[in-house]
Amino acid sequence: MSLTSVLLALLVFTLLVAVHEIGHFVAARLAGIDVLEFAIGLGPKIFSVKSKKTGTLYSVRVIPLGGFCKMASEAEQEADESGKKPRTANTFESKKVRARIGVILAGPVMNFVLAFVIIFSLAAFREMPTSIISNVEAGLPAEAADIRIGDELISINGIEIHSMQDVSRTLAETQGEAITLIINRSGEELSFNIEPYFSEEQSRYMVGIAAMKPGLLTANPHNLPRATFGETIAFSGRNMVLNVMYMAIGLGQIATGNISFGEMSGPIGIVEIIGDAYQAGAQISPSSALFNIAGLAALISVNLGFINLLPIPALDGGRLIFLILEGIRRKRISPEREAIVHFTGFVALMVLAAFIAFNDIIKIIR
Repeated sequence: MSLTSVLLALLVFTLLVAVHEIGHFVAARLAGIDVLEFAIGLGPKIFSVKSKKTGTLYSVRVIPLGGFCKMASEAEQEADESGKKPRTANTFESKKVRARIGVILAGPVMNFVLAFVIIFSLAAFREMPTSIISNVEAGLPAEAADIRIGDELISINGIEIHSMQDVSRTLAETQGEAITLIINRSGEELSFNIEPYFSEEQSRYMVGIAAMKPGLLTANPHNLPRATFGETIAFSGRNMVLNVMYMAIGLGQIATGNISFGEMSGPIGIVEIIGDAYQAGAQISPSSALFNIAGLAALISVNLGFINLLPIPALDGGRLIFLILEGIRRKRISPEREAIVHFTGFVALMVLAAFIAFNDIIKIIR
């Protein structure tokens, strides 16, 4: 694991955590809640400054794998018998349930927003996958089957195809078995039976087609039709939905035992993945390395937002459950009981994180 990998991973983690906490911070301020501290990182402070206007302490802490937005709390005020801390009426608990739900949701939502912005930007500055075939490689299965440039991809084995990404994903799932490809050629649907080949160079199954078009802001020396703003928006949204779906499917497979916890990657494993992505891109060009890191950052951001919405104590999703129950009951659940539940969840998450970190280390050693 190189120093470059570690530094890049820390940069990505810091960005994602900062965006998540900024979501909570902005929503809290809009709701009229006093924010006592906005911190990037955990552990002892490296740097801090206090706003004279709002009283918020902004800090950077030594462990760049987390962060928090500490809001004024009635429980903390009641526990402080010294009188040194100023009391405030603008506590989290003093606001209506819907306002508190908005504050909790804002963190994960900002992670989704960041992921969308990154995916949109990557699509705008690069060729964008589409469903219209832009190239057919000579001497490969697609050309032999008479697939032509300009044909529109409809489906493979009955699975609807929207872009080249769907083609690659479907070919990976079929593992070299013959496929039935449906295309639209000038308004007529045609069916082709094609046997993919395995590319040793790219380590994946292929049929020899490309379906790409210049992005909104990429170079276009051949003056080809560009992806429209609407197409780029739709592509970015579809990618977001697919990433969430795959995350949900993966968690379902873990829950049913189809995937073991040992196959999961935590921060240590992600550091290595980021390093590999950077090295692979750097062999082509600095921009390719940047695009690879940005693509991974978008994926991690989606996962972070999704995981935080799970109804697990200590996570945002767990806090949302308590707020929803409070809204239904019209009565707050005992703060002491809620604190016990969240603490138990936090301990369980730390144990799981330690287990995943151990597996990541074992993978690297092997």
